[in-house]
Amino acid sequence: MKDMSYDSAYARLEEMVKKLESSDTSLDQVEGCLKEAVSLIEYCKKELKGYKENFESLLD
Repeated sequence: MKDMSYDSAYARLEEMVKKLESSDTSLDQVEGCLKEAVSLIEYCKKELKGYKENFESLLD
């Protein structure tokens, strides 16, 4: 996931939401999606924190 940009991770999360909203998704797929989603969310939070710190340092 280190090679993934924030935008790519966010887009992947959006894809997963659509898949989870589909009634065709099996429970095994739901479990896999949720595990990946947790990792992507943590990655996005970390990236956003870094952006916030960079912006704050620029404003100081």
